Amino acid sequence: MVITHSTQDYQIRFINYLLQTNAPEDLKLILCDLGLSGFEVYNGIPNLFIPVVNSIDKTYSALEWLFAEMKSRTTLLLEQKAKNMDAFNRCANEKMPKIVCIIDEIFFLKNDFRSLDLLIPLLLNCNRAGLYIIFFSKFDLKNLSLGKIEDLVAFYHEELPLEFKLLQQPTIETNMNNFDSMSGIEFELFCKNILQLNGFQNLRTTKGSGDQGIDLLAEKDGIQYGIQCKCYSSDIGNKAVQEAFAGKTFYNCHVVAVLTNQYFTKSAIELAQSNKVLLWDRKKLIALISTAQNKQKGVL
Repeated sequence: MVITHSTQDYQIRFINYLLQTNAPEDLKLILCDLGLSGFEVYNGIPNLFIPVVNSIDKTYSALEWLFAEMKSRTTLLLEQKAKNMDAFNRCANEKMPKIVCIIDEIFFLKNDFRSLDLLIPLLLNCNRAGLYIIFFSKFDLKNLSLGKIEDLVAFYHEELPLEFKLLQQPTIETNMNNFDSMSGIEFELFCKNILQLNGFQNLRTTKGSGDQGIDLLAEKDGIQYGIQCKCYSSDIGNKAVQEAFAGKTFYNCHVVAVLTNQYFTKSAIELAQSNKVLLWDRKKLIALISTAQNKQKGVL
């Protein structure tokens, strides 16, 4: 993911939270300090995989190593017929740690075509192998112009809460009984994971504020979906339906849907029927979770 408008203080707090919530044997860090953000203070800690990287060339070398590690881990997954690293670790005698590469300023990679070319295959496949890349930037998204990479990452403002455990990737079973208490961002990413396990492809989040009524974009059976995710404590009314319908044209979707942990009011159902907006209520969500649970437990 890319977190824009991120200050040096926020980056340090983000890294500290990862260190506080993950044991060294479970999580390793690769820190790339291109903008002199003060990452050197982490040299020597047990979670650090290699000493802090502080140049473009060394960052490229780190990405090359990640690519090789991704291929090696993917081979192991195929040999064990495991769908992902979590499934592999449940059966392995020696578990693989998750590896997180944090780059403090993606702006400095813009003109390094070696790194950009290497990032595309990495971003397409790394999460399955338990590898993650987090880019920070002090700039606004419109000033980054990242090209194809923009389609392969989720964008967030600095307001992404530190307590959001994106990298810990709790299982569907863990979230089955607590999705009602999730924040909006947590529920959105939870839905993204569930939909992917239900056969939706090319899932990507829209860009936070100003999302034009759509939170997730996805494809399935050649159909382009736009999905609004609503985690509420009460039934969903007309506004969500209107927003989803407006987003259909903006994102050139064939179908739009509202996915919620609750149910819909009578007027919302009537409006959705007249505007051909799919309403996926709590019953639908639980059915999607059930399918996701079965696939997450299985093997290839």
